[in-house]
Amino acid sequence: MTRVSGIAGAFVVTLALAPISADAQQIFACVNNNSGAVRIVAQGTACRTPESLVTWNVVGPQAPPGPAGPAGALGPPGPPGPKGDPGQASALRYVEGSGDAVACNDGEVLVSAICKEGPATLQGAAGAKCGKATGVVGLCMRK
Repeated sequence: MTRVSGIAGAFVVTLALAPISADAQQIFACVNNNSGAVRIVAQGTACRTPESLVTWNVVGPQAPPGPAGPAGALGPPGPPGPKGDPGQASALRYVEGSGDAVACNDGEVLVSAICKEGPATLQGAAGAKCGKATGVVGLCMRK
């Protein structure tokens, strides 16, 4: 027997050796109306005079979710991912000529040419020529 003091005075609990299964959904008890003594009983047990049957759920209803907690600390960095496929090469290629001409490769078109001295003259779609042999630069674009 365990004696627990409550607001209204002494409250006596008597724990009977009533089996409570692991899958029980309710607890059954007989409460003495005079003394307040509580006796845990198996389901279907008749209470004695002057006791009253009391039952309660083992698990109550689910409460609403609480507020979100603070953000956690940043974790360690993960391992590097696998190497991807090489990207597409640039459509433009810089070309330089030390003399008076510049040319693009097959499959390319010259889109710009600048001579260090004087104007550049186009020599077909793939090259240009300067009036003096002082150097030339250009941009070739893939077709």
